[in-house]
Amino acid sequence: MPWDDLEAEKKKAQKILGDDAKFPDAKVDMDDLISKMNTAYQAFDSGRNDLENKLNDFENATDATGNGAKRVAATYESDNFGLDPKKKDDAKKIKQAQGLFAKFFAVQQGNFKHTDKTIDELQKHLIQLSKYKGPGK
Repeated sequence: MPWDDLEAEKKKAQKILGDDAKFPDAKVDMDDLISKMNTAYQAFDSGRNDLENKLNDFENATDATGNGAKRVAATYESDNFGLDPKKKDDAKKIKQAQGLFAKFFAVQQGNFKHTDKTIDELQKHLIQLSKYKGPGK
């Protein structure tokens, strides 16, 4: 860690200042603080990895749910709802109901697409976090 170089810098300064020069006592234990910082970074790094895994799980679940919704939509949009499509009045009702469900499921698919875009943005941010190598690295 760059802090280890303090002693080397003190030696250089000693040559400039002379043998009688005195350096201030450290007011803090830098080794302890650096150790705590490294421990905190390791926890951050572990959390980042956990978050990547959780986001991947969320993406997979969202994709599966969106695909399931497409299957449900296809069923509703092609069903006769127990009516006879050969009868003119029933055919009209079936078409209206199918149109109603088509609109409903289109909104649902839009919601899934929005969630997908949000996940993509989160993944971009996680990529940036993964490029961070930690203190002194």
